[in-house]
Amino acid sequence: MSYRVLRQLAGGGFSEIFEVEDPASALPERLILKRLTAEMSARPDVQAAFSEEAKILRELKHANVVTFRRCYFDEQRRICLLMEKVTGESLDSWARRHASRPEVVLDLFSRVLGAVDYLHHRPSPFLHLDLKPDNVLVTSRPEGPEPVLIDFGIARRSGAKGLKAYTPPYGAPEQETGGTLDCSTDVYALGQLLKEFLEILKGLPDGVGKAAAGIVEKATRPSRRERYADAGEMRIAFRRSLLARTDPEPAPGILSFLSQLPRWVLPAGAAGLGLVLLAMFLAIGGPAGQGGEPIASEPVQGSATPSGEEKERFIQLQYRFEEALIEGEPSAESYFRAAYDLSDKVPEGSETWNWMKQELDTMSAHLSQAQSGGQVSEELRAVLRQKHLTYQKP
Repeated sequence: MSYRVLRQLAGGGFSEIFEVEDPASALPERLILKRLTAEMSARPDVQAAFSEEAKILRELKHANVVTFRRCYFDEQRRICLLMEKVTGESLDSWARRHASRPEVVLDLFSRVLGAVDYLHHRPSPFLHLDLKPDNVLVTSRPEGPEPVLIDFGIARRSGAKGLKAYTPPYGAPEQETGGTLDCSTDVYALGQLLKEFLEILKGLPDGVGKAAAGIVEKATRPSRRERYADAGEMRIAFRRSLLARTDPEPAPGILSFLSQLPRWVLPAGAAGLGLVLLAMFLAIGGPAGQGGEPIASEPVQGSATPSGEEKERFIQLQYRFEEALIEGEPSAESYFRAAYDLSDKVPEGSETWNWMKQELDTMSAHLSQAQSGGQVSEELRAVLRQKHLTYQKP
Protein backbone atom coordinates (compact mmCIF):
# COMPACT_ATOMS: atom_id res chain seq x y z
CA MET A 1 0.00 0.00 0.00
CA SER A 2 1.36 3.42 -0.93
CA TYR A 3 0.93 6.50 1.22
CA ARG A 4 1.49 10.07 0.15
CA VAL A 5 4.30 11.66 2.19
CA LEU A 6 3.31 15.12 3.36
CA ARG A 7 6.46 15.94 5.32
CA GLN A 8 9.35 14.27 7.08
CA LEU A 9 9.48 14.52 10.87
CA ALA A 10 12.31 13.91 13.29
CA GLY A 11 13.98 10.53 13.00
CA GLY A 12 17.00 8.70 14.36
CA GLY A 13 19.74 6.43 13.15
CA PHE A 14 17.40 3.47 12.96
CA SER A 15 14.27 4.90 11.42
CA GLU A 16 12.65 7.72 9.48
CA ILE A 17 9.35 9.28 10.49
CA PHE A 18 6.86 10.88 8.13
CA GLU A 19 3.45 12.45 8.20
CA VAL A 20 1.43 10.73 5.48
CA GLU A 21 -2.06 10.19 4.15
CA ASP A 22 -3.74 7.50 2.12
CA PRO A 23 -4.69 9.03 -1.24
CA ALA A 24 -7.05 6.14 -1.99
CA SER A 25 -9.15 6.69 1.13
CA ALA A 26 -12.60 8.21 0.70
CA LEU A 27 -11.95 10.15 3.92
CA PRO A 28 -8.26 11.16 3.83
CA GLU A 29 -6.66 10.95 7.25
CA ARG A 30 -3.23 12.11 8.30
CA LEU A 31 -1.17 9.37 9.89
CA ILE A 32 2.36 8.84 11.18
CA LEU A 33 4.60 6.45 9.29
CA LYS A 34 7.70 5.09 11.02
CA ARG A 35 10.01 3.32 8.61
CA LEU A 36 13.27 1.51 9.22
CA THR A 37 16.13 2.70 7.08
CA ALA A 38 17.27 0.33 4.33
CA GLU A 39 20.42 -0.51 6.29
CA MET A 40 18.54 -1.27 9.50
CA SER A 41 15.86 -3.27 7.69
CA ALA A 42 18.57 -5.69 6.66
CA ARG A 43 19.62 -6.40 10.25
CA PRO A 44 17.72 -9.31 11.88
CA ASP A 45 18.15 -7.92 15.42
CA VAL A 46 16.70 -4.55 14.45
CA GLN A 47 13.88 -6.22 12.54
CA ALA A 48 13.06 -8.27 15.63
CA ALA A 49 12.99 -5.17 17.85
CA PHE A 50 10.79 -3.32 15.35
CA SER A 51 8.45 -6.27 15.10
CA GLU A 52 8.21 -6.39 18.90
CA GLU A 53 7.16 -2.74 18.93
CA ALA A 54 4.44 -3.53 16.39
CA LYS A 55 3.21 -6.50 18.44
CA ILE A 56 3.02 -4.39 21.58
CA LEU A 57 1.17 -1.56 19.87
CA ARG A 58 -1.27 -3.94 18.23
CA GLU A 59 -2.44 -5.19 21.65
CA LEU A 60 -3.06 -1.75 23.14
CA LYS A 61 -6.52 -0.21 23.14
CA HIS A 62 -6.62 2.76 25.48
CA ALA A 63 -7.73 6.36 25.14
CA ASN A 64 -4.36 7.60 26.43
CA VAL A 65 -2.17 5.42 24.20
CA VAL A 66 -1.42 6.08 20.54
CA THR A 67 -3.51 3.89 18.22
CA PHE A 68 -1.65 1.39 16.01
CA ARG A 69 -2.92 0.86 12.46
CA ARG A 70 -0.71 -1.66 10.68
CA CYS A 71 2.79 -3.02 10.09
CA TYR A 72 3.92 -3.83 6.56
CA PHE A 73 6.83 -3.95 4.10
CA ASP A 74 7.07 -1.24 1.47
CA GLU A 75 8.27 -1.77 -2.12
CA GLN A 76 11.92 -1.74 -1.00
CA ARG A 77 11.21 -4.31 1.73
CA ARG A 78 11.64 -1.74 4.47
CA ILE A 79 9.56 -2.40 7.59
CA CYS A 80 6.94 0.27 8.22
CA LEU A 81 4.70 1.05 11.18
CA LEU A 82 1.57 3.10 10.65
CA MET A 83 -0.01 4.91 13.63
CA GLU A 84 -2.57 7.60 14.31
CA LYS A 85 -1.30 11.16 14.18
CA VAL A 86 -1.61 12.68 17.64
CA THR A 87 -1.91 16.45 17.50
CA GLY A 88 -0.86 17.90 20.80
CA GLU A 89 1.61 19.70 22.99
CA SER A 90 4.49 18.13 24.89
CA LEU A 91 3.70 17.37 28.51
CA ASP A 92 6.16 19.85 30.02
CA SER A 93 5.15 22.69 27.73
CA TRP A 94 1.48 22.15 28.53
CA ALA A 95 2.21 21.97 32.27
CA ARG A 96 4.08 25.27 32.20
CA ARG A 97 1.16 26.98 30.48
CA HIS A 98 -1.15 25.74 33.22
CA ALA A 99 1.24 26.13 36.16
CA SER A 100 -1.17 28.50 37.92
CA ARG A 101 -3.80 25.73 37.99
CA PRO A 102 -2.00 22.92 39.83
CA GLU A 103 -5.16 20.87 40.31
CA VAL A 104 -5.59 20.62 36.52
CA VAL A 105 -1.97 19.63 35.97
CA LEU A 106 -1.99 17.02 38.73
CA ASP A 107 -5.26 15.57 37.48
CA LEU A 108 -3.74 15.13 34.05
CA PHE A 109 -0.64 13.52 35.54
CA SER A 110 -2.94 11.03 37.28
CA ARG A 111 -4.21 10.03 33.84
CA VAL A 112 -0.61 9.58 32.65
CA LEU A 113 -0.14 7.19 35.55
CA GLY A 114 -3.36 5.44 34.54
CA ALA A 115 -2.14 4.96 30.98
CA VAL A 116 1.17 3.48 32.12
CA ASP A 117 -0.70 1.36 34.65
CA TYR A 118 -2.70 -0.03 31.73
CA LEU A 119 0.58 -1.08 30.08
CA HIS A 120 1.83 -2.64 33.28
CA HIS A 121 -1.27 -4.76 33.72
CA ARG A 122 -1.51 -6.40 30.36
CA PRO A 123 -1.48 -10.23 30.53
CA SER A 124 2.22 -9.88 29.75
CA PRO A 125 3.23 -6.48 31.23
CA PHE A 126 4.59 -3.92 28.78
CA LEU A 127 7.28 -1.39 29.60
CA HIS A 128 7.43 1.89 27.69
CA LEU A 129 11.04 2.56 28.77
CA ASP A 130 11.20 6.05 27.25
CA LEU A 131 8.71 8.07 29.27
CA LYS A 132 9.64 11.73 28.93
CA PRO A 133 7.77 14.98 28.19
CA ASP A 134 8.19 14.70 24.42
CA ASN A 135 6.65 11.23 24.43
CA VAL A 136 3.49 12.32 26.23
CA LEU A 137 1.42 14.66 24.09
CA VAL A 138 -1.51 16.57 25.56
CA THR A 139 -4.28 16.73 23.01
CA SER A 140 -7.59 18.61 23.12
CA ARG A 141 -10.76 16.54 23.20
CA PRO A 142 -14.40 17.55 23.76
CA GLU A 143 -14.19 16.42 27.39
CA GLY A 144 -10.97 18.35 27.97
CA PRO A 145 -7.19 17.87 27.67
CA GLU A 146 -5.98 14.28 27.50
CA PRO A 147 -2.43 12.88 27.62
CA VAL A 148 -1.45 10.35 24.95
CA LEU A 149 1.60 8.11 25.18
CA ILE A 150 3.56 7.91 21.94
CA ASP A 151 6.86 6.45 20.67
CA PHE A 152 7.08 2.83 21.74
CA GLY A 153 10.36 2.42 19.88
CA ILE A 154 12.23 0.79 22.78
CA ALA A 155 9.20 -0.72 24.55
CA ARG A 156 9.72 -4.23 25.83
CA ARG A 157 7.92 -6.81 27.87
CA SER A 158 8.73 -6.98 31.57
CA GLY A 159 11.77 -9.10 32.33
CA ALA A 160 13.82 -7.91 29.36
CA LYS A 161 17.56 -7.56 29.94
CA GLY A 162 20.51 -5.77 28.41
CA LEU A 163 18.65 -2.86 26.84
CA LYS A 164 20.77 0.25 27.43
CA ALA A 165 18.61 2.67 25.45
CA TYR A 166 17.21 5.50 27.58
CA THR A 167 16.92 9.28 27.83
CA PRO A 168 18.63 11.05 30.76
CA PRO A 169 17.45 11.96 33.37
CA TYR A 170 14.45 9.68 32.90
CA GLY A 171 16.35 6.44 32.46
CA ALA A 172 16.56 4.24 35.53
CA PRO A 173 19.95 2.92 36.73
CA GLU A 174 19.16 -0.57 35.45
CA GLN A 175 18.69 0.86 31.95
CA GLU A 176 22.14 2.41 32.12
CA THR A 177 23.78 -0.80 33.31
CA GLY A 178 21.82 -3.19 31.13
CA GLY A 179 20.15 -4.94 34.06
CA THR A 180 16.77 -6.62 34.26
CA LEU A 181 13.87 -4.30 33.45
CA ASP A 182 10.44 -4.40 35.05
CA CYS A 183 7.51 -2.08 35.77
CA SER A 184 9.50 -0.19 38.38
CA THR A 185 11.80 0.93 35.56
CA ASP A 186 8.95 3.02 34.13
CA VAL A 187 8.12 4.16 37.68
CA TYR A 188 11.55 5.81 37.87
CA ALA A 189 10.77 7.92 34.78
CA LEU A 190 7.34 8.80 36.15
CA GLY A 191 9.01 9.99 39.33
CA GLN A 192 11.27 12.27 37.32
CA LEU A 193 8.27 13.67 35.45
CA LEU A 194 6.44 14.36 38.72
CA LYS A 195 9.55 16.05 40.11
CA GLU A 196 9.56 18.44 37.15
CA PHE A 197 5.85 19.12 37.64
CA LEU A 198 6.37 20.05 41.27
CA GLU A 199 9.12 22.48 40.28
CA ILE A 200 6.90 24.46 37.95
CA LEU A 201 3.53 24.39 39.73
CA LYS A 202 2.35 27.48 41.59
CA GLY A 203 0.09 27.63 44.64
CA LEU A 204 0.39 23.97 45.56
CA PRO A 205 -0.82 23.37 49.15
CA ASP A 206 2.10 22.56 51.49
CA GLY A 207 0.63 19.23 52.53
CA VAL A 208 0.12 18.12 48.93
CA GLY A 209 3.57 19.29 47.92
CA LYS A 210 5.29 17.41 50.73
CA ALA A 211 3.30 14.25 50.08
CA ALA A 212 4.04 14.41 46.34
CA ALA A 213 7.74 15.02 47.04
CA GLY A 214 7.73 11.84 49.11
CA ILE A 215 6.32 9.98 46.11
CA VAL A 216 9.11 11.34 43.91
CA GLU A 217 11.71 10.21 46.44
CA LYS A 218 10.38 6.66 46.52
CA ALA A 219 9.77 6.41 42.77
CA THR A 220 13.34 7.44 41.93
CA ARG A 221 15.28 5.32 44.39
CA PRO A 222 18.35 3.66 42.81
CA SER A 223 17.20 0.19 43.81
CA ARG A 224 14.17 -0.89 41.79
CA ARG A 225 13.06 -3.10 44.69
CA GLU A 226 12.59 0.01 46.83
CA ARG A 227 10.40 1.85 44.32
CA TYR A 228 6.70 1.44 43.69
CA ALA A 229 6.19 -1.92 42.05
CA ASP A 230 4.32 -0.41 39.10
CA ALA A 231 2.45 2.67 37.93
CA GLY A 232 -0.78 1.53 39.60
CA GLU A 233 0.81 1.39 43.04
CA MET A 234 2.33 4.81 42.42
CA ARG A 235 -1.06 6.10 41.31
CA ILE A 236 -2.68 5.06 44.58
CA ALA A 237 -0.03 6.96 46.53
CA PHE A 238 -0.37 9.94 44.21
CA ARG A 239 -4.13 10.16 44.60
CA ARG A 240 -3.74 10.03 48.35
CA SER A 241 -1.19 12.83 48.18
CA LEU A 242 -3.83 15.07 46.59
CA LEU A 243 -5.80 14.84 49.81
CA ALA A 244 -2.86 15.78 52.00
CA ARG A 245 -3.48 18.88 54.08
CA THR A 246 -1.71 20.85 56.77
CA ASP A 247 -4.90 20.87 58.88
CA PRO A 248 -4.82 19.21 62.34
CA GLU A 249 -5.60 15.50 62.44
CA PRO A 250 -9.31 14.74 62.98
CA ALA A 251 -10.56 13.32 66.24
CA PRO A 252 -9.98 9.57 66.67
CA GLY A 253 -12.54 7.51 64.77
CA ILE A 254 -12.70 4.35 62.74
CA LEU A 255 -9.39 4.92 60.94
CA SER A 256 -7.35 5.43 64.11
CA PHE A 257 -9.16 2.49 65.69
CA LEU A 258 -8.37 0.24 62.73
CA SER A 259 -4.71 1.21 62.76
CA GLN A 260 -4.40 -0.48 66.18
CA LEU A 261 -5.86 -3.80 65.08
CA PRO A 262 -3.47 -6.77 64.66
CA ARG A 263 -2.78 -7.84 61.10
CA TRP A 264 -3.76 -11.22 59.77
CA VAL A 265 -1.33 -12.83 57.37
CA LEU A 266 -1.85 -11.20 53.98
CA PRO A 267 0.67 -10.07 51.34
CA ALA A 268 1.90 -6.56 51.97
CA GLY A 269 0.74 -4.08 49.41
CA ALA A 270 -0.85 -5.52 46.28
CA ALA A 271 0.68 -3.63 43.37
CA GLY A 272 -1.07 -1.46 40.84
CA LEU A 273 -4.54 -1.12 42.36
CA GLY A 274 -6.35 2.22 42.03
CA LEU A 275 -9.78 3.60 42.81
CA VAL A 276 -12.53 4.71 40.46
CA LEU A 277 -13.18 7.94 42.36
CA LEU A 278 -10.81 10.14 44.31
CA ALA A 279 -13.59 10.69 46.82
CA MET A 280 -13.29 7.09 47.92
CA PHE A 281 -10.16 8.14 49.79
CA LEU A 282 -12.04 10.52 52.08
CA ALA A 283 -12.36 9.54 55.70
CA ILE A 284 -15.67 7.82 56.20
CA GLY A 285 -15.60 6.63 59.81
CA GLY A 286 -17.69 8.18 62.59
CA PRO A 287 -16.76 8.46 66.25
CA ALA A 288 -15.76 5.40 68.19
CA GLY A 289 -18.51 3.60 70.08
CA GLN A 290 -18.37 1.59 73.26
CA GLY A 291 -15.29 -0.57 73.45
CA GLY A 292 -13.71 1.23 70.50
CA GLU A 293 -16.04 -0.28 67.89
CA PRO A 294 -16.47 1.98 64.85
CA ILE A 295 -19.96 3.38 64.28
CA ALA A 296 -19.58 3.97 60.54
CA SER A 297 -23.34 4.05 60.02
CA GLU A 298 -23.65 7.20 62.14
CA PRO A 299 -22.16 10.49 60.98
CA VAL A 300 -19.86 12.66 63.05
CA GLN A 301 -21.53 14.66 65.85
CA GLY A 302 -24.10 11.91 66.34
CA SER A 303 -26.80 13.16 63.99
CA ALA A 304 -28.99 10.66 62.17
CA THR A 305 -27.95 9.57 58.73
CA PRO A 306 -29.90 11.77 56.28
CA SER A 307 -32.47 9.92 54.24
CA GLY A 308 -31.18 8.95 50.80
CA GLU A 309 -27.50 8.94 51.80
CA GLU A 310 -27.35 5.38 53.12
CA LYS A 311 -26.46 3.90 49.74
CA GLU A 312 -23.73 6.44 49.08
CA ARG A 313 -22.25 5.80 52.52
CA PHE A 314 -22.44 2.05 51.97
CA ILE A 315 -20.55 2.42 48.68
CA GLN A 316 -17.84 4.37 50.47
CA LEU A 317 -17.50 1.59 53.03
CA GLN A 318 -17.51 -1.02 50.29
CA TYR A 319 -14.68 0.63 48.40
CA ARG A 320 -12.72 1.05 51.61
CA PHE A 321 -13.27 -2.64 52.28
CA GLU A 322 -12.06 -3.67 48.83
CA GLU A 323 -9.05 -1.39 48.93
CA ALA A 324 -8.05 -2.76 52.35
CA LEU A 325 -8.59 -6.35 51.20
CA ILE A 326 -6.47 -5.89 48.09
CA GLU A 327 -3.66 -4.14 49.89
CA GLY A 328 -3.52 -6.64 52.74
CA GLU A 329 -4.71 -4.21 55.39
CA PRO A 330 -6.35 -5.54 58.57
CA SER A 331 -9.18 -3.05 58.30
CA ALA A 332 -11.16 -5.04 55.70
CA GLU A 333 -13.12 -7.00 58.30
CA SER A 334 -14.04 -3.87 60.26
CA TYR A 335 -15.24 -2.10 57.12
CA PHE A 336 -17.39 -5.14 56.38
CA ARG A 337 -18.87 -5.00 59.89
CA ALA A 338 -19.54 -1.27 59.52
CA ALA A 339 -21.31 -1.86 56.19
CA TYR A 340 -23.36 -4.66 57.77
CA ASP A 341 -24.36 -2.38 60.65
CA LEU A 342 -25.37 0.30 58.17
CA SER A 343 -27.73 -2.12 56.42
CA ASP A 344 -29.62 -2.50 59.73
CA LYS A 345 -30.52 1.19 59.50
CA VAL A 346 -32.33 0.65 56.19
CA PRO A 347 -35.95 -0.55 56.09
CA GLU A 348 -35.95 -4.32 55.54
CA GLY A 349 -37.36 -5.37 52.18
CA SER A 350 -36.74 -1.99 50.54
CA GLU A 351 -34.89 -1.71 47.26
CA THR A 352 -31.81 -0.28 49.01
CA TRP A 353 -31.88 -3.04 51.64
CA ASN A 354 -32.10 -5.77 49.00
CA TRP A 355 -29.17 -4.24 47.12
CA MET A 356 -27.08 -3.95 50.28
CA LYS A 357 -27.80 -7.57 51.20
CA GLN A 358 -26.59 -8.74 47.79
CA GLU A 359 -23.42 -6.66 48.05
CA LEU A 360 -22.79 -7.87 51.60
CA ASP A 361 -23.02 -11.47 50.42
CA THR A 362 -20.31 -10.75 47.86
CA MET A 363 -18.16 -8.91 50.40
CA SER A 364 -18.53 -11.79 52.87
CA ALA A 365 -17.42 -14.30 50.24
CA HIS A 366 -14.37 -12.18 49.38
CA LEU A 367 -13.45 -11.80 53.02
CA SER A 368 -13.82 -15.53 53.69
CA GLN A 369 -11.64 -16.34 50.70
CA ALA A 370 -8.93 -13.97 51.87
CA GLN A 371 -8.96 -15.19 55.46
CA SER A 372 -9.26 -18.92 54.79
CA GLY A 373 -6.09 -19.16 52.74
CA GLY A 374 -4.20 -16.36 54.41
CA GLN A 375 -3.89 -14.53 51.12
CA VAL A 376 -5.89 -12.85 48.39
CA SER A 377 -6.01 -15.09 45.34
CA GLU A 378 -4.95 -13.76 41.97
CA GLU A 379 -8.46 -14.44 40.69
CA LEU A 380 -10.05 -12.33 43.42
CA ARG A 381 -7.43 -9.66 42.93
CA ALA A 382 -8.29 -9.51 39.24
CA VAL A 383 -12.01 -9.23 40.03
CA LEU A 384 -11.49 -6.34 42.42
CA ARG A 385 -9.00 -4.65 40.13
CA GLN A 386 -11.48 -4.78 37.27
CA LYS A 387 -14.02 -3.06 39.49
CA HIS A 388 -11.65 -0.40 40.74
CA LEU A 389 -9.80 0.40 37.52
CA THR A 390 -11.87 1.17 34.46
CA TYR A 391 -10.05 2.25 31.30
CA GLN A 392 -11.71 4.46 28.74
CA LYS A 393 -11.57 2.93 25.29
CA PRO A 394 -11.05 5.05 22.19
